Amino acid sequence: MLKAKKLIALLILTGLIMGGSLLVCETVYNDEEMADIRLGYPVAFLSLNMQRYTPLEFPQCFRVGSPWEDPMQLLWPAFLLDVAVVFGGLLASAMAIKHKFGR
Repeated sequence: MLKAKKLIALLILTGLIMGGSLLVCETVYNDEEMADIRLGYPVAFLSLNMQRYTPLEFPQCFRVGSPWEDPMQLLWPAFLLDVAVVFGGLLASAMAIKHKFGR
């Protein structure tokens, strides 16, 4: 098993990966989709309402904006699942590397 410092490092890396996934552009094809844009990878865990915008044409690309101007909702079950998936993948990778190289 990995030591506590390495597990904490993996948890921090999980947070960075999940935070970075919110910067990925999500394509919207009509006005109705702007009311509930789902962000986050591999499991979408943030719902964003961008209806304050009136695009001249579609499709449009949106990412996280201002939390004071654009209503957001954290989807807790999806968030916890995303943490589990990302952390589990990192942990499995770290264990495989440790097994292969013996560190």
